Amino acid sequence: MLQKLLTTLLLILGLTVVSGCIDEQPKEAELESIIKSTLLSNGGDQLFAIENFKIIKSYERGVAHVIDAEYDLVFNRSLREITADLKRASPLAAYEPFGGTSLSLLTLQNKGVKAFKAGDIIRMNGSYSFVQENSDWILKHSAH
Repeated sequence: MLQKLLTTLLLILGLTVVSGCIDEQPKEAELESIIKSTLLSNGGDQLFAIENFKIIKSYERGVAHVIDAEYDLVFNRSLREITADLKRASPLAAYEPFGGTSLSLLTLQNKGVKAFKAGDIIRMNGSYSFVQENSDWILKHSAH
């Protein structure tokens, strides 16, 4: 009887350890936080806030976890103000194609946004691919 109990306990312990090693599905709140942090980095937080974030679809593609999401960008300042600040900071800053606020503006321009003022809202959507490295989920690719 004691041997059966010990065997059962060892089996339960073994299953618990194995289940802890299996990749878990990412939590939607964690993925939302990663996406928001990425969008607001490199000067994005100077341009806009993110509101009404919603995950539309969540699925596996190979080793990646993919989500399709939509959200609102709420502009903090007008395009005119931001462009003026960039030009004051560096005459070439407004024309640098990569990095910082210029990259955020280029992304918006590619979406057809020509001008905006503080308080304007633009509905955005995108597809984001994550992979798990160790126990962390890492954003590997995004398409808007």
